[in-house]
Amino acid sequence: MRKRFFQRLVATALATLTAFGTFGLNSSISSAENTHLVSMDTNKKAIVQRYNVDMPNGLNSSRSPLTYNGSIATVFTLVDGNKNINIAYRTATKLVIKKLDGNMKVTSTLEIPNRFPLFGDIVCDGAGNYYIFWGKADTEAQNIDNLAISKFDNNGKLIYEKTFKGYETTAYNIDSYGTKVPFDAGSCDMTIHNGILAVNFARTMYNGHQSNMTVYFDTSSMKRKFGYTGYTSHSFDQRIYGLSDGSFAILNHGDAYNRSFSISKSRTLTDSFQYTYDGMTDIDNFHFREGENRSYGYNMTFAQMGGLAEVDGGYVFAAASERALSLMPTDTSKGGHNAARDLFIQIFKKNFGGFSGADQYAVAGETRRAEGNKPLNSETELFLSGMETDYGVIWLTSYGDDYFAANPKVVAVDRDKVAIMWEKRPYKPSANVSWNNSTTPVPIDTYMTVIDDKGNVVIDTMKIPDTYLTSDTDPVFLNGKIYWASNDITGSKLTCVDPRMYEGVEKDVQLTISQTEATVRMGQNLQLYANTDNAAAKKTITWTSSDTKIATVDNTGKITPVSVGEVVISANSFIGGAKASCKVQVKPIAVQSVALNTATLALSVGQTAQLTAIVTPANAGDKTVNWFSSDNRIISVDKDGYVKALMAGEADVIVNTTDGWLENKCHVTVTGAGNAYRTDLQNSRVPMHRLYNPNSGEHFYTADDHERDTLRGYGWRVENDAWTAPGWSSIPVYRMYNPNAGDHHYTTNKIEVDALAKAGWNYEGIAWYSDPAQAVPLHRLYNPNATSGSHHYTADPHEKDVLMTYGWRYEEIGWYGCK
Repeated sequence: MRKRFFQRLVATALATLTAFGTFGLNSSISSAENTHLVSMDTNKKAIVQRYNVDMPNGLNSSRSPLTYNGSIATVFTLVDGNKNINIAYRTATKLVIKKLDGNMKVTSTLEIPNRFPLFGDIVCDGAGNYYIFWGKADTEAQNIDNLAISKFDNNGKLIYEKTFKGYETTAYNIDSYGTKVPFDAGSCDMTIHNGILAVNFARTMYNGHQSNMTVYFDTSSMKRKFGYTGYTSHSFDQRIYGLSDGSFAILNHGDAYNRSFSISKSRTLTDSFQYTYDGMTDIDNFHFREGENRSYGYNMTFAQMGGLAEVDGGYVFAAASERALSLMPTDTSKGGHNAARDLFIQIFKKNFGGFSGADQYAVAGETRRAEGNKPLNSETELFLSGMETDYGVIWLTSYGDDYFAANPKVVAVDRDKVAIMWEKRPYKPSANVSWNNSTTPVPIDTYMTVIDDKGNVVIDTMKIPDTYLTSDTDPVFLNGKIYWASNDITGSKLTCVDPRMYEGVEKDVQLTISQTEATVRMGQNLQLYANTDNAAAKKTITWTSSDTKIATVDNTGKITPVSVGEVVISANSFIGGAKASCKVQVKPIAVQSVALNTATLALSVGQTAQLTAIVTPANAGDKTVNWFSSDNRIISVDKDGYVKALMAGEADVIVNTTDGWLENKCHVTVTGAGNAYRTDLQNSRVPMHRLYNPNSGEHFYTADDHERDTLRGYGWRVENDAWTAPGWSSIPVYRMYNPNAGDHHYTTNKIEVDALAKAGWNYEGIAWYSDPAQAVPLHRLYNPNATSGSHHYTADPHEKDVLMTYGWRYEEIGWYGCK
């Protein structure tokens, strides 16, 4: 069935191999063999949740590890537009989609009749629309419409469908390279990224050869887009992933041209019908030994592709293969097995296309080179040139002759971490079960480990007991957990594992942080520290900022302010999932000093002058100041620094910065007779409104009718007028506000104002004035048990006495009202 590809492809493939190989030979890379091994056996168990999902018998979502090719998956796990899990499975006549809620309960079921007899893949976009790729065989080679992409809404209603002919899916723009039989001898994988639906699928072409093909669609218009295919002849397994740089990673598993796992990156997509293949962003990252020594024995590669995950440090590729890259074909007595297959990863630079050889890899690993000698005669075709060299191979397992790694998976679970899952299978099963009218070997165990983007083991091997992984499709990562649906000998279910957890660790990891509330100034840094008694978890602590526009934090806990505001800085231990947070206030660049344009001032009664405050540094964030008179009988000063001489004597103008409450003074000498008081204001009367907040227990006082009405609209109760204040006097009552407790405080004492301001209270200016005639005393009381509304002020002696019986402390008279 499989025929040798013609000479043009041979030349292209060998040229590409030679280019990558010869460049690589000039680069050095340190060997990391056996330095990243995970435990072969473990008593550590992952924390597993399983949810029963009704699916028909016989879907068999598990893949046999003995086959050389992938296939179309039977069970799929999706995340819909509501960030809920969906499970899809195919039958002979329809595709069924089960929609789950946050409790993993099925809320509804959609049934979509098959549009074409062959099914490829299904994905869901952020709006909840489903996209399904279908196909049918063009058995008569008539260039019929044999591929279709369908778009359905959240309720399963068909929105759009586009069919296209086999000749419309051709690399090299040659009709014979079009698709005759979709999804033949391989798989199909789809992804949506930046509004583009990308599909990488296996097919048999009209020329009789098998390969992959990549097609693209705009999800809004559903128009075809055209671009790089990542073409591989004899591609028996396919994946495709959207990358942060806007491109797509196209993965293929080939047994001939090329005899390797290969990764390609798409380039700019266009509207014109043109596919390109130039190999400039291709990498044949891992080659396979020659196959079994029999007709078409080269189909056997003794390897399985896992997939690709993007993290901060690069692209992590995971797969399973035997270690040796032998030029000798193997015998046929193993029945699909040869040497042990081990699990490995390679970590590529995100711009690997700009490098060659070892320089394409972000992490050094083992260098594999073709070994042995090619036989003079072989029954199977031979495809290795002998120049093949693989770099950056990091082996994670080291199985002997009895076991092998099968069905690997890789999932990004943090910015710099991936979870690797695989099945450990026996070469000679000791147990079998009857299921789906066949005898199936039982896997020994399914395992998971967590690796960082440097290739280091973060969490060693964890068992996932009584579980198969789903073949030919990736699990999904949602809300910190990995999910996959399956239908196999262990049942019909949805499995969930938390990659941060294993049994017992959730009780063992308690994370603390050096501060839970902190303040930092613009232009400065703040260092936080996190700690846990669990040594392994301590190595996995990372830091995050809730808003990087306010402040950033590095991997040591050092905070760098970006703008004024409030942000939560969190320390997170990956192992155990523990978290501790600190609420950080970012304040402006601090005021360092305040000065006045003159230190002394001489005025006559009735004269005015303006003082100017000079705040440093010039780029201080809050340069506002507040003005006070040390004796309001002699001088008054307004909010803009205008001083008025009222009567003969000496007093100080005091200026305080709002930020830091720094102070300076100007000494004022007033001469002359009489006074310049505002008798009209002295003689006027201002009613003081009293309000009560039933939620906080605070009483509030204001002379402002608008403020009273606004607070009433927010639920405050108006308790009528409490007293009458003069329109002006020489004794101001200052108002302070506590932004943490939401409490107000009123005082005539400038020393008290200073103390509260330095303790973090906000100065809100002069609220009203006290009556110099001391007609009506306002009693001040304090509640030592209250956190809000701890001070109360009343002109009613009876109310004062009642409150004192309830434990309030009498603090004498605060000020006076008028009769």
